[in-house]
Amino acid sequence: TRNEAGWITSTTVAVADTWYHLSASWDGTAQNLYVNGVKEATNNTTEVLPDDSNSISIGAWTGDGNNFGEVIIDD
Repeated sequence: TRNEAGWITSTTVAVADTWYHLSASWDGTAQNLYVNGVKEATNNTTEVLPDDSNSISIGAWTGDGNNFGEVIIDD
């Protein structure tokens, strides 16, 4: 996840044919990234998240929806 305040990156090395549960939160002061329920990264920021159609991309490297990875996304 990236906004004007910087990146937040997982430390998990993905293993082929393994499912992961990813979630992210922002409480107004910090972005948090969780993998399988464990907090892996925090980015302290007071930046306001953008309010536009490109705010969140799932399975893509950039907010413009390009550079998709080879992933399966399931709800």
